[in-house]
Amino acid sequence: MKLVYENTGCEVKCGEVARTFRDEVVYIEGWDEPAHPGSTGRVYIKHFGDNGWTQGVYPSVVGAVWVQ
Repeated sequence: MKLVYENTGCEVKCGEVARTFRDEVVYIEGWDEPAHPGSTGRVYIKHFGDNGWTQGVYPSVVGAVWVQ
């Protein structure tokens, strides 16, 4: 499985800068693939400022989807 941005089809890469649906600028730290068919998996993002806290979010938060 591969994680891609829904609007461009480009593959998501660790360390790159992305924007959330709230227009927040974040770093992509990594991800977990879906564990079973009903799962969406997680994308780990690091926020700028606020001491750079890391958060696990749904892929759709950064406009990403899983493809085969």
